[in-house]
Amino acid sequence: MKYFLVSLMPVFFHMTIIAQSIPDESSYLTGMKMIDAAQSENQFLEAAAFFEKITARNEGQWLSYYYAGLAYTMASHVIPGPGSKDSLIDLAQHEVDKAFKLNPEETELLILQSFVFQARIQVNPLARGLNYSSKAGSILQKVMEKDPGNPRAHLLLAYNTYHTPEIFGGGPVNALPMFVEARNKFKAYNPDSDIHPRWGAEEASDMISKCEQEITAR
Repeated sequence: MKYFLVSLMPVFFHMTIIAQSIPDESSYLTGMKMIDAAQSENQFLEAAAFFEKITARNEGQWLSYYYAGLAYTMASHVIPGPGSKDSLIDLAQHEVDKAFKLNPEETELLILQSFVFQARIQVNPLARGLNYSSKAGSILQKVMEKDPGNPRAHLLLAYNTYHTPEIFGGGPVNALPMFVEARNKFKAYNPDSDIHPRWGAEEASDMISKCEQEITAR
């Protein structure tokens, strides 16, 4: 029993630190649900504003900046045409920059930064594709070295491959096994807490179906 209690001390200590560092867990969960349910630009912007209010109450939490940045990035994906995509991505980058100041080596922030770079591509794929896909890929390779079990790193690497021309090793045929690997990683993944990032599983499954359909249609 004594050994059992001693062995659990680091776990209790870790959980205590998480509880102390996240003062408003219920608010985070509410905001995460807002992002999960969002389908329009306005809904994603409402989620971003919600997390910015959390930040205003406690500026020392990287997760509130993270989720605001994620919401802005996702908002850029749902508006048609280039339009104001860059301005939304600029807002996302601003949140990411502030989060990095608090936790510069956090792998989830590195993944989000790569997601922001990938979002830049959609504004002008021909002009930006090579530059920003290279930046995103470089960051994701760094994440794979530090946290190889993180499914979001596998997911975004698969996206990089999917959007790369086949002549350079991209396209659906090459991306499909990567999306399958990402889906498998999601099945085995356990976030550090209830409010740590967990998005991406649905996107991996959707892209597996998309790749399979495109391959079959050839």
